[in-house]
Amino acid sequence: MLKPNFEKPLGKIVSGLYVLTAQHEGKLTGTLTSFVIQTGFDPPTVGISLNKDRYIYELVKKSGRSVLNIVGENQVNLLKHFSKRFQPDEEVFSDVKLKKISEYGPVLDSSVGYLELELMGEFQLNDHIFVFSKITGGEELNDEMKPWVHIRKNGMHY
Repeated sequence: MLKPNFEKPLGKIVSGLYVLTAQHEGKLTGTLTSFVIQTGFDPPTVGISLNKDRYIYELVKKSGRSVLNIVGENQVNLLKHFSKRFQPDEEVFSDVKLKKISEYGPVLDSSVGYLELELMGEFQLNDHIFVFSKITGGEELNDEMKPWVHIRKNGMHY
């Protein structure tokens, strides 16, 4: 049987790179994510697909809030740092400069900008969970920096 040949064109679906952060009861975490899409205008909403085994999902679910930090092109330091699988008690932000820690989560000082998100719902997928969130705030932090555009070589893995 021939294998379907959709992996390469699937990888050509353009996305950005983001650091999703969250906090709950004094615990903070963050993760790199690229499966993000605007899903509505009124109210303004986004959808984010998260690996259900990542600790970030637990904090987003418990707190109902998160911060979507937009990674700028060539910010390889953020890409490398937040692509790690952080454990629940691991210090995530010791080497990262923060603008602030809002009630929604940490805001990265070097990001293009950020959106504060309030969880509205979720949809269970096989290996990911798609969370829908209402945008409740945000700010552009660096209008000179362009967001990182991400195109994968193969649509079957990050």
